[in-house]
Amino acid sequence: MTVRIMRFTKLLLGLVLAACAGPLSGQNARQEIYANPDKAGGVYYAYTYDNPARTPAPEGYEPFYISHYGRHGSRWLLRASEYTEVLETFGKAAREGALSEFGQDVLRRVERACSDGEGRAGDLTPLGAEQHYGIAERMFESYPEVFRGNARVDAQSTVVVRCVLSMAAFCDRLRRMNPELEITRTANNRTTRYLNFFSTAANPGLAPEYLNLLKSESWIQAEERFRKSRMHPERLMARLFAGGKAPADIDPRELMQQLWALAVNEQDTRSGITFRDLFTPEELYAVWECVNYRFYHQRGPGALNRGYALRYATALLEEIIARADSALVRGVPSADLRFGHDGNLMPLTCLMAFDGCTAEVSDPDLIADAWRDYRISPMAANIQMIFYRKEGTADILVRILHNEHEMYFPLASARPPYYKWDDLRAFYRRRIAEAKATAAEPPSAGAPPGSRSITGCWASDPGGAAYSTKGGGLYKAPLSRSALCYSYSPIFRSALKTRPLRVDKEIVITWASDNREFPSEKSSRKNPSCNNSISAAVSSSACLRIWVNPPFA
Repeated sequence: MTVRIMRFTKLLLGLVLAACAGPLSGQNARQEIYANPDKAGGVYYAYTYDNPARTPAPEGYEPFYISHYGRHGSRWLLRASEYTEVLETFGKAAREGALSEFGQDVLRRVERACSDGEGRAGDLTPLGAEQHYGIAERMFESYPEVFRGNARVDAQSTVVVRCVLSMAAFCDRLRRMNPELEITRTANNRTTRYLNFFSTAANPGLAPEYLNLLKSESWIQAEERFRKSRMHPERLMARLFAGGKAPADIDPRELMQQLWALAVNEQDTRSGITFRDLFTPEELYAVWECVNYRFYHQRGPGALNRGYALRYATALLEEIIARADSALVRGVPSADLRFGHDGNLMPLTCLMAFDGCTAEVSDPDLIADAWRDYRISPMAANIQMIFYRKEGTADILVRILHNEHEMYFPLASARPPYYKWDDLRAFYRRRIAEAKATAAEPPSAGAPPGSRSITGCWASDPGGAAYSTKGGGLYKAPLSRSALCYSYSPIFRSALKTRPLRVDKEIVITWASDNREFPSEKSSRKNPSCNNSISAAVSSSACLRIWVNPPFA
């Protein structure tokens, strides 16, 4: 019954959002991409400001605080292998005389593209910096009250260079517009922990079940079925190769997608090296649909990720809420700026219930029209929460923008898209609780039935806070009963800051390092023999998993 109610709530939310906001355009995804082939780039779609309509604030209300999350700007292809692999494929085919005349022309273009991208994989392009100059300038001009005098601006970034440079571009433009601003900039593993909540370096306790999603047999089979139904590379291969088809050692779909990546990335690099003529409009759309399908299930509301994406996004939304409340207490003009990645912005927009970001569909054919990555997280995608106040009233109003478009929510409001912060915050806390409950971590293959899991590096209990481990030590999770049998081990005694406990219950312990599970061992008050090996595992493992059986009440 509970599951049915939750599903009905999600369905109702989607219907209300659709009714409030209406469609972003009357076109389906295929029509949109045919009309603007740049959108076939998906997350490579270069940010475009289209001067959206703005609803004036209610009379007497002025902005005083902005909370922001922005994706880095346009970049070169993410990995060096995206250049070298396609070059190696064409080079080998050329040496074997397998390329057609057209294929030889494409090889020369591939060589130029690889030369342009050499040593730049994943780097911010000049266009990427320009995008953030523009967003910062429009923010300043739209809300000058937030940036007057020596207002505080706190900017945070992940440790990835393209994000740091995006932060620098944004902050530099703000400072040029008001040199008196007090701007601080931070980028370290602490900020990365919530700005890029999928980072295993900053969050070593991520569930292996989620990290290995794309390696699972079920995922591989589902994606391959979808790719075969969409991508038909025969026409392209016939143009590229002298024999009318790809040599036996070449995967035609893989090569098609590699060339697609070079084609759509040109809008970000502005190199002038075009590959767009290799594809028909339908072929561009087909590759985009396959990439969009993957993002939907890996980072969006797709069922295949079992709710993990939204569960991990709760850390960022909780940080956003906490900082907003602190800003309200201070009561002075200020802004919090955050710079991260598309993979984090995608589940965040779903968690925040943005239009076009929340649809849960089981039919793969419906994903493209229900969830479009080029709308959700193009290069330099951003979320802006603008807080307003009025003298003589305690009500704080908030207006939220997604890529500078106003968002509407199923909340009572005298003048949407302006909502009371108390209502919006309560709405998001319910969304957070639901995301955490939906993605309750299931036992791994070696866990006894009915066991409760405690994940090392981030030890937590359902509904409780999380505690970081320091130097491999596990801090006490907020269990309703703290009689943790493994406190016999000195390292646990130190971390838990408690004395050894006399507990008769037996526990089964497994641990994992580099996503590999090791055999379980049993320990009890009478048999703590495995403690030394467990202590060593805690010191060296990226992820320690402890299964308590029977679970604590």
